[in-house]
Amino acid sequence: MPQPPAPLPEPLESRPFSVREARAAGMTERVLSHHRFVRPFHGVRDVAWLGTPQGRAAGTQPDDALARAATRVRPRIREGEALSHTTALHLWGCPIRTSPAIHLTAPLPHSRSVAHGVVGHTRTTPFPTRAQPGTGAPLIAPWLALCQSGALLPFRELVVAADHLLRDPAARGGPPLASLARLRRAALTERVRGIAAVRIALRVASVGAESRMESLLRLILVRHSLDHHFVLQQSVHAPGGEWIGRFDLVCAARKLLVEYDGDQHRTSRTQYERDLERLDAAREAGFHVLRFRAKHVLLDPVGTAARVADALGVSPSPVRGKLGELLAEDGVTG
Repeated sequence: MPQPPAPLPEPLESRPFSVREARAAGMTERVLSHHRFVRPFHGVRDVAWLGTPQGRAAGTQPDDALARAATRVRPRIREGEALSHTTALHLWGCPIRTSPAIHLTAPLPHSRSVAHGVVGHTRTTPFPTRAQPGTGAPLIAPWLALCQSGALLPFRELVVAADHLLRDPAARGGPPLASLARLRRAALTERVRGIAAVRIALRVASVGAESRMESLLRLILVRHSLDHHFVLQQSVHAPGGEWIGRFDLVCAARKLLVEYDGDQHRTSRTQYERDLERLDAAREAGFHVLRFRAKHVLLDPVGTAARVADALGVSPSPVRGKLGELLAEDGVTG
């Protein structure tokens, strides 16, 4: 019967580690070549992730390849270097769709990091970093990461990221990651590729969207010049003053509510039933409710805009200028 592999030294048993660390801890080349280890980057070893106690203990979802890769690249991060660009945005929780490449920014005179799957950058001026909650990984500050990502992300993803960074403290359970003033100040001072798109995205970004799909729904309204009719995440009351609830998009003048229906019916029956009661109470109070699902937002933006415009009693009018061009390029069409 084959012998079980020797246990790892305590400092290395719950995280990826460098070969240098392993040798200093007494691990031999024979141990390091064991099949239980994967080699995600040159000079780095990690216990095979999926299905292992290590993977489960780390709290990273198995399908979150970017977060897993960012964890595994940590032993290669040099003093003063930080995870940056879209990688930092993802690790700050922004629900963006981006490539799995790991971006690392180093201060000069360091050279750019070079490794398969890593995109290295250098920066001449000092840059702010924060430790990622839970892991301690060095991350470029959120406002700078957004600016760095202007040339890497489609316009809609920039807005999704900005909305997340601005997310209401009550919804997040803590302070926002960045204020709109801080994001705009960074976008005005940074001189990087794609910064013009970031500046326009910050004209559209708003506190209130609580999910990726809510941001995309709002972008459809922006594209058709309908967004100015609504206030995000506003409380609604019955004629007698009784509080009914808070709703995604509220047009008080037309007594119109626009709601995005997520996966509550699948993930929480209790929450789904509570939402139905809230919507019924709003209707009894004289509000008209429009509910949209992912298929409406992703597959039929024109029809979605038409339904909202009809309920408002107006005609949709595609926004002009550079904003209209960026939204059209991204498929927020009409």
